[in-house]
Amino acid sequence: RDNGLMAIFEGQTTLEEVLSEFPDTPFCLEIKDKEVEVVKKVLEIIWPSTRKGAFLIGSFHGKIARELRRLSPPSIEGALSENDVLRALLAFRFGFKKVSLPSRYAFLPPAKYGLHLDQREWIDFLHRQRVSVFYWTINEVGRMKTLLERGADGILSDYPDRFTQLPKGGRL
Repeated sequence: RDNGLMAIFEGQTTLEEVLSEFPDTPFCLEIKDKEVEVVKKVLEIIWPSTRKGAFLIGSFHGKIARELRRLSPPSIEGALSENDVLRALLAFRFGFKKVSLPSRYAFLPPAKYGLHLDQREWIDFLHRQRVSVFYWTINEVGRMKTLLERGADGILSDYPDRFTQLPKGGRL
């Protein structure tokens, strides 16, 4: 733990250590904290390592997502907030073909509000909006495989080593 930030990766405990250990690796980060101050702390840490496409950062909390979009340089991509996802979901449910969204990325749980957010039709709808779809937190290999088969663009997991158990040639 470091100033309210924690990264668990092969025994590493801070975001700085992980970035130092893997300088050329693209990262997908989710800010779970609800305090906007943490956005500035995260950006201060990753700013020196920013390169186009190196960071995708999201939060399901609206004020955090808005602050990310406001403060992030163009090299850091932000994901949709919970409110953005709800707006897209309403458009999808009411049969709209298009909805204006502030990001090209969505971090989603497979289910929320008693709704299944992991169905191929929903993923296809988001793809038509030019939104890439990432699911969290998926730790079972069978579930990873199913989501990728349905069109998910990525999976966030507590156990990244399990991806090696997926069939080769699939989308990861």
